[in-house]
Amino acid sequence: MYKNLIVIFLCQALVQSGSLLMTSTNTLIGLDLTGSESLSTLPVSLNFIAALVLTIPASFYMARFGRKSGFLLGIFFGIVGTSFVILGLQTRSFPIFCVGSIFLGFLNSFSTYFRFAAAEVSHRDFKSRAVSLVLASGVVAALVGPNLYKWGLQLLTDSGFTGGFLLLYPLYAVAIIIILFLNTGKPAAMNWKTSKSTNELLLKTPLFKIIMLGSIAYIVMVMIMTATPLGMKHHHFEMNDITRIIQFHVLGMFVPSFFTGSLIKRFGDRKVMLAGAVLFLLCAFINFLDHTYLHFAYSLILLGIGWNFLYVGATTLLSYQIHVEDQPKAQALNDFIVTAFAALSIASSGKLHEALGWVNLNLLAIPITILGIILILRKSRINHDESISKK
Repeated sequence: MYKNLIVIFLCQALVQSGSLLMTSTNTLIGLDLTGSESLSTLPVSLNFIAALVLTIPASFYMARFGRKSGFLLGIFFGIVGTSFVILGLQTRSFPIFCVGSIFLGFLNSFSTYFRFAAAEVSHRDFKSRAVSLVLASGVVAALVGPNLYKWGLQLLTDSGFTGGFLLLYPLYAVAIIIILFLNTGKPAAMNWKTSKSTNELLLKTPLFKIIMLGSIAYIVMVMIMTATPLGMKHHHFEMNDITRIIQFHVLGMFVPSFFTGSLIKRFGDRKVMLAGAVLFLLCAFINFLDHTYLHFAYSLILLGIGWNFLYVGATTLLSYQIHVEDQPKAQALNDFIVTAFAALSIASSGKLHEALGWVNLNLLAIPITILGIILILRKSRINHDESISKK
């Protein structure tokens, strides 16, 4: 179990480093190539849509061929995507850059299942901590990903964003080598005769509410995160300041993973997720107060921690509340719908920022978060201890 968790942790860290490079630069590259805020978020939106398209096939592929095969295929897509991104940057072609973003989205559709792989290789009473610890690999990614831009400039002077993306090649090469040591076997094969239908899963299990909680976590997080570079640029911050704020945000997303699983085990899913929703509200309140560097930093850190509490809580619930033979379908439905909402949030964030401004965009997060609080309170009968006893 521990060997597999170490392999998954390292591979997640390497792959996510590339994703965070894309996250911290995508909007600004789009703005540079098009000169339009409305179009600036199109590449990252296409990235999420691409992940959405392959989310369900990726789950079924790995249910048949195994996690190792699926993760290797995902990294192959990442290499192809990186090549298109670099070509788009060198030729200043926005369409080619978008193609690269799409292929990197294909990688994300496979890498999102690292957390489920961690749950599958773990003992029942270690599942929440396994999911949490694997997500903690984002701490490594937070230190590496945004800094790839700076290291790329040192590697190739005046290379702009290109140097950072060139560094993704060795990262993916190392990830391929490490993943060869993964030995999880195949996930539980889905028995079409005994597994529940999609309608049954959504209507007769807690899956729908779990999906909505995960979706709300992503809608609020990506809407504010994606608009942050635009908001900071409007307030005359430099690129180094912007990447550092994104780095703080990512650390806020993943540092709590070292203890979120233990918090869930001690206090239950409901209380931890409620704490995450409250942190979302605090984030919006801070962004409403002022636009200094510290306000951006504090709000984005709270945004990351809030996402972690909600997302880990929802993932843990899914692993406990859905029968093992329904897991491939449930995981696919969960990640498909969550990714769809995330893509919609990202696609609209640039336009919303252009039309409403930074403050009003943050105010939109309040009613969405309140909806999440209502869902959490209605889920009061489902907590970690009850999940284990039912299992």
